[in-house]
Amino acid sequence: MDSIVVESSSHPTESATVIANTNAPNLDGILLLEAPFARVPFDELRRQQKTQQRLIERELLFATTTFNDVSKSLGSSSSGLTTSAAHAHVELEKNLDAVAARLKSLKRKLNSLSDAAKTSLRMAQSRTSHLETLHNISDADSAEFHEWSQNRLDRMIVDYMLRRGYRSSAQELADTRGITDLVDLQLFQQVARIEDSLCPSNWRKSSQGAQEVEELVKPSCTLALAWCSENKATLRKIRTPLEFNLRLQEFVELTRTRSTDSIKDAIVYARRHLLPLVTATNASSTTTTTTTAAGGNNSNKSNNAASASTITGTGADKEAEYERLAQEAIRRQVSRAMGLLACGPNSWPYADLYSPNRWSMLRDSFRACALQIHSLPPQPMLHIALSAGLSSLKLPQCYSDHSVPPSAFKHGAIETSSSSSSSSSSSSSSSSSLLLPFAHHQVKKNRGGEELKGKRYQERGNVDCPICDMDGLGKLAKEVPWSHHQNSSLVCSHSGRIMDENDPPLVLGNGRVYAQSTILELVSDVSTTIMHGGLEWEKGLRDIHPGFVTCPRTGMVCDLNQVRKLYIS
Repeated sequence: MDSIVVESSSHPTESATVIANTNAPNLDGILLLEAPFARVPFDELRRQQKTQQRLIERELLFATTTFNDVSKSLGSSSSGLTTSAAHAHVELEKNLDAVAARLKSLKRKLNSLSDAAKTSLRMAQSRTSHLETLHNISDADSAEFHEWSQNRLDRMIVDYMLRRGYRSSAQELADTRGITDLVDLQLFQQVARIEDSLCPSNWRKSSQGAQEVEELVKPSCTLALAWCSENKATLRKIRTPLEFNLRLQEFVELTRTRSTDSIKDAIVYARRHLLPLVTATNASSTTTTTTTAAGGNNSNKSNNAASASTITGTGADKEAEYERLAQEAIRRQVSRAMGLLACGPNSWPYADLYSPNRWSMLRDSFRACALQIHSLPPQPMLHIALSAGLSSLKLPQCYSDHSVPPSAFKHGAIETSSSSSSSSSSSSSSSSSLLLPFAHHQVKKNRGGEELKGKRYQERGNVDCPICDMDGLGKLAKEVPWSHHQNSSLVCSHSGRIMDENDPPLVLGNGRVYAQSTILELVSDVSTTIMHGGLEWEKGLRDIHPGFVTCPRTGMVCDLNQVRKLYIS
């Protein structure tokens, strides 16, 4: 509908009352997209606390073990200073020095983690205050809500720029707007640094697939593997083969050179990092087989116990099956990778393993894992918010050509004649058909506000609808689904009031739809009313426009006799 705004609600009566009585922001709809925004600093703080705990436990265990050994050595040593006793004292001093060095290193690491924890706490406080401000806003038209919405848009733009690699511009925008604590600059900088190590920006590939690259910009898995080591527990929970793929890629790079030393290094690397995976897979398969056989031997247990075991073990069985399939896939890849020791990069059976495109695949896989463990969506928040908004506004009418065939008159089309009053322009005063609610035939006006006699144009869509702009958001909206309105409220496009049985929608002669109260306000401010055309109109209307009303959207002057009630079926 051209001048009708449709708003969805699951309870029409309650929704209409809420819309009529308050203009508060829709907190549920807004906060639905803010979960990652609020969780990131808390997840980061939890991860830092676990890292601190792990470091402290490891170093204190080493120190405790060393001190116990020193105590035993001192107790068992003789009182005489023999050569062996002197040598033992030297060893004890070395052990104590090693403990002191490791404790100093622990102190430096804890200081660094403490600074990072303070940053995370500051970001968490800033984001909590930012969301708390939203709960204190009672009017969506207030300046406070406009400022909050602008900050939210800036956050989404910074997030989009960081994901697209425009880190300097994102940093400048965040500093200018004062939202540094509201965006994940440090997180994306860390991710970008590891991505650049996996696939450097100035790394090129020749047409034959060989790398034309200097040693300084050669792709490397070192940083990515260090990151995997720091987040090993989290990566295990999300069941990603990222670490295995990185190990496999390092093995591929060792076999690519084809020198004697590199092949030896590849064999050593495979024995240390790849072959243990095959051994673990075989052991797991043997354990599964043994468990199954044991279950068959105990099949004569009671039915109740068997049923309880089945219900409880359903999830565990699925987990075990998933693990078995994943380990089997790793075993096959390792077995196939061993063929690289005999075949070089020019052998077509292993072209996929030697392909330089694997670095891009590793980079994409790393980014997906990094975003997942930090509770961030794989798509920019700007895309998610824009898709939701476009989908809620997208209607079939936005993409219709608005042409009305002659056969549409029997379905309610209105024949609207030209408003030209000059007989000389009778040739251009031909009728045009208008099928409600598609009302787009209007009369053009020049800069002076005068009608251009006999000249019609067809406006495409509603000027207030962003989807109707085929040169703008209308192109993007083609990729999102249609909106679904189970229950709708009709809102006057001019006054913003709800149109119902007490204030019904009226359609002007040009097809524009407004609330009855809006048309009364447009006609006159006089309180005395008279009957005109079956409707109540203000008495002073003929002093302004005798029998006419001016459309506030198009400026077209319409005859009041052509105003009709609009019934929505």
